[in-house]
Formats: sequence, structure tokens, C-alpha cells
Amino acid sequence: MIPDWTVQRWRAGDPLLCRRIEADAKDSEAKWSSLHESAARSVLRIDLAGASPVQVVLKRYRRRRGLRGLRDLIDRPVGHSPAQREWDALTTARHAGLSVPWPLAYGDSGDGGSFLVTQWVGGQTLIEALRSDDGATRMRRIEAIANLVHSVHSAGFAHGDLHLGNLRLTGDSPTLLDLQKFRRVSTGRAGDRAQHADWARLIFSLERATHDADLVSALHSASRLGAALDDARIAHIKDHQRGRTRRHLQADHRWVPVRNPSGLLGFRDRDLPPTVFETAIDPSHGELLDADRKQRRVAIHTSSISGRELIRKRVGAGDLRRAIADRFRGSPAARAFIRGQADRLISDRAAPALGFLERRRFGVPIECWLLLDKVGEHDLDRYAPTSPLEAQTIATAVATWIADQHARGLGHRDAKAGNIRLRLSKQAQGDGMQVELWWVDLEDLRGPAPIKKRQRMKSLVQLNASLPDAFYDPGTRRRALETYCDRLPFDEAADRLIPTLVRESLARNHRWRGEGCSGD
Repeated sequence: MIPDWTVQRWRAGDPLLCRRIEADAKDSEAKWSSLHESAARSVLRIDLAGASPVQVVLKRYRRRRGLRGLRDLIDRPVGHSPAQREWDALTTARHAGLSVPWPLAYGDSGDGGSFLVTQWVGGQTLIEALRSDDGATRMRRIEAIANLVHSVHSAGFAHGDLHLGNLRLTGDSPTLLDLQKFRRVSTGRAGDRAQHADWARLIFSLERATHDADLVSALHSASRLGAALDDARIAHIKDHQRGRTRRHLQADHRWVPVRNPSGLLGFRDRDLPPTVFETAIDPSHGELLDADRKQRRVAIHTSSISGRELIRKRVGAGDLRRAIADRFRGSPAARAFIRGQADRLISDRAAPALGFLERRRFGVPIECWLLLDKVGEHDLDRYAPTSPLEAQTIATAVATWIADQHARGLGHRDAKAGNIRLRLSKQAQGDGMQVELWWVDLEDLRGPAPIKKRQRMKSLVQLNASLPDAFYDPGTRRRALETYCDRLPFDEAADRLIPTLVRESLARNHRWRGEGCSGD
């Protein structure tokens, strides 16, 4: 029973079904179960008993407030309510032979909103299926999803809000849900953009839900769009980050203001218990991990608290010019925390930023502390591969990791191996090795924004120059470059980039000396 829901008017549907639903809403024994709840709408499943039991879904669109509420008042009498828009979309999609639920009824509710009744398709969500299936089955799911999206686009439509949550698996076939933004698109550039945006949203949701690079790569390939999809992915990631940052990343929402007994000020992530933060951020706590960085301006400590491995990074102000700049742009810890928190909304490429504190004098931050989750087991520039095969596996994984970030408009201003953490583990199946990678210099994370050729080359030069000769031979480095170019090509072939890469890497005078490398 849902006492706050009343029917003002049924606009379409089988009268018998409509009467059964109204009667059921008044029955305290009725079986109504919530599938989704938000401020804008709720979705409920109804098990209608009787001589012919039936299961349906009731989607309630609440009346919005402000200007949107005024628009709803104008739209409803002329048949443009959210429920009618989705009813029309479902009807059109069914006539086009697409796999969507049957629309059964819709109308206006007494609270000024509208509602839609559809067939209950059963099955399970795609997210549940992809998390529980084995590798081969997951790949078949990806193929089925791609075929459904291609059928929608081939029929001349775009979904408008395509993500894993709007796909439900019935048997081996996915069904498309939530068609409120579903529309016909024209041929040409505008239609292509809308359909590319469908793929971008879907790939992003797959990546965030499964964290499986192989599945993401398979769906990207199945789109058959190649590099043409990258611009749409960058645009979607940028929009997603901007919206989530505006809604969530702010004081008293996701961030909790902190002031410790010594007068240090900062913020912590709301999910981090305050006692854990206070202990881990205490400058006197923890074991020194590394202090020989940037003229000893940076010191890194590690600690284990409540079974959680944490890293505390202390940064001094440095010279006067840097200190004055930090007065206006914020301390390094503050910048890293804000950048890391924003980046976490769109990727898992960096260590999670948990909080920071800073000491100020006359408004100038003279000392600061950043708290991170400990990730990986080794710094990439200090880990010595145990065999040529392991070296090639690591180099290929790093090249793929960097290329995929660049394809999504995600860069790093100081892409040296010392800023990358590494973990190696055996794969669940076979004898292969799984390589996990994270950035730990969060202040220099960049994007999402298109990355120019010069910026991409600079990252490759920084990385190559920071890896010692003894760890990776010239052949391994060359194959890693080819791997990068296979994923994200330059205008020139990989061979033509090598002389520039060698020359600029040597000019940095870092760890790599070019031993055994001819430069051509």
C-alpha cells in the first residue's frame, strides 16, 4: 500500500488493469516493492493477485519545484508530462522492434505529478550479471549489449541516458529501460554526436561498475567507432565530473572541516572515521618511509590504523616565491586533496585522497600534511623486474594504462615513474601476471580535457627518462611505445617518434642513459 499516491486521471491503458491497480493501492496486504527511490521519482513493482496474477512496474514522477515545477504544470494539460514522453517513446520503440518493456498505462497523479505503468521484465540487472558471471560469459554479455545498442542506433534513435542501470537481463538478452530521453535523431553530425554519447555513457558506467579494463576495451571495440568515440568519452567524463563536483565536493557535504588541538586546519573525507584521521595525520605518528625527496622538502610516513594502511605526506613551503604562490593557490596538500577527490569521481587511477591539514602564518601555508590510502607495493622506478618477460608485462601494462587515460582526456603533469605505484599479482586463470597501477602525485593530475600531441609526447619522455637502463632494455621500451600507439595513434608511426623520444629523454638527464639504444 502506498497511501501518498492517488490517481487524478488515467490517460491511457486497459480500464480493468487500471481499476486493479487503484484497488491494490488501498489494500494494506498488497505486495508493492520499491525498485528505485529518488527526489524526482520512485519505481515500484506491483504483484497484482487475482484470477490472473500479473506483475507490473509503476514509475511515479513527482512534481518538481521552482521553474521546473512551473514547466510541469504547463506540460501536463497538453500531454507532455514525463510519463507521456516515456509512454510515447516506449510505443515507438516497440513498433521499431526494439527490446523494451510493454507500456500498459499512464496518467496524472493527485500530487501534481504523473505516473507510468509498464510490464515487469524480470531477470537481473546487468551490473549483477557482470559481477557474478565468469570471464567468457561476461564477454558474451558485452556482445549482446553492443548488439542492442547498434539496433537502437540503426533504427535512427538515441537513448539519451544509456548506462548499465538502464539495462536489464532477461535470459541472455538485455532489455532497455528508462526511455524518458529516448528520441529519434537525424542523420549527420548532430545524430552521430547523440549516438556517440550513448556509447560514452555506457562505457563509463561499465568502467565504474566493474573496474575491468578487458570488458571496457571489448565494449569500446564492439562500438566499431575507434578513435571517433574518444571525444565523446572526454565530453561525458568532463560533464559527469563537473556535475558531481558541484553537488558533492564541498564543505559539510562530502568534506568535513577539521581543526586539531595545535591549530592546524583542513578537511577530511566524510567516510573516514575522525579517530583514524586524527591518528594518521598526527605528525608524530607513523614510520618514516622516504625523506630524500625535493631537497628534503617532502617526507613520507606510513602507518597502519584499524587494519588500514595509510600514507601521510608532509610538504614544506620551500622558497619564498613558492610560499607566496601557495598563499593564493592553496597549499600542495590542499591542491592534491581537492584534485584527488574530483578525479576519484571519474577514475581509479590515483591513490584515494582522505584529508589534509596545513599550518599557516600570516595567511601563508608554511607546512602541510596530506593523507592517502596506501596503494601498490613498489614505486615503479625502484622495482627491478625479475625476468625479461616480467619487464615486458609491466612495460606493456604501463603503456596501455597511460594511453587509455590520454584517450579519455586524463593527463599528468609529472608523469615520471617515481609518481607511479605498482602491484603485481597472479591472474585468477592461467600463468599470466596482473599489473595494477596508481598515481600518487595527485597535485599534478590533469583533465578531463583533450590532450595534444606535445603533451602526450612529454608524458612518454618523462616516463622513459625516469626508468633505469637495467630495468627495461631498448626492445622492451620500443614494444611499449608500439602498444601505446596501437591504442592511441599519433600522426606518425611509432618508428618515426623514437629519435625524438630518445633525444628528449636523454636531455632530461634522469635515470635513463640510453644504454644499447641507437636512437633509430
